[in-house]
Amino acid sequence: MHDLKIINVANCGVLIKTKSTNILVDGLNSETEHFDGIDSKSLHDMMACIEPFERIDHLLFTHGHQDHYDYKVMKSYLEKNKIQGLFLPKGALKDATDLIQLIERKDIEFIEPQYDIHVNKEWVVGDAVITYFCTIHSGEAYKEIPHFAFLITVEGQKIYFSGDSDFTTDDQVQRLMNVDIDIAFYNPYHLNTISGREIIREVNARRNFIYHIPSEGKDVFRIRKQAMQDIVKYRSELPTLDLILSQLLELNNMVPCAAKK
Repeated sequence: MHDLKIINVANCGVLIKTKSTNILVDGLNSETEHFDGIDSKSLHDMMACIEPFERIDHLLFTHGHQDHYDYKVMKSYLEKNKIQGLFLPKGALKDATDLIQLIERKDIEFIEPQYDIHVNKEWVVGDAVITYFCTIHSGEAYKEIPHFAFLITVEGQKIYFSGDSDFTTDDQVQRLMNVDIDIAFYNPYHLNTISGREIIREVNARRNFIYHIPSEGKDVFRIRKQAMQDIVKYRSELPTLDLILSQLLELNNMVPCAAKK
């Protein structure tokens, strides 16, 4: 795994870097009332292609909520930079004719799947294979939001991104049955609930990260405080587990990522 770097960008944004393929998942996001977005320094470095964002080949978005995907931020990035591929669920672009024209003009491979619970497909990008499948968004009010999870196979590693997948059903477990997963990312509700912890156990990745945790200043609903309590309470009964509590962490070694100034 020496050629693979996994860097937490902001909130639920994660950058996967190899020698030949760099993939950003849910990284072009923005601040909401309850969650942090990508900070101004990281956004500047991303726009200017400064390490660790010197090159991004593919952009993936689990769904169209602002804390995962921001239309204006993505448009600005695409205007300034060249990427090879974009994954965005059908409907997230809405009537953004200007962005659609930009994607076409830049000759970007655009994967825009319909929301169909039976979708389970592979997309080969460079030396990576991205398996994407529909999952239900957590929360009763958001169940109709088109939402996808990703299993990225790269450098001999299988990395799973759950996004905001529902933690009350076994849908994820069924999709990942008999898959040997190395690294998995879950939101804090997976750690906080019996059904969510069962998903973590059943998927049984070698290493698990709880991401999508707000900063102290944004922790209106005590998600951060609860996650910190939960990991102490439940860590011994779950596979290897860590909380992501700050930005720009190189997760391979769980140390701060050294970005150029």
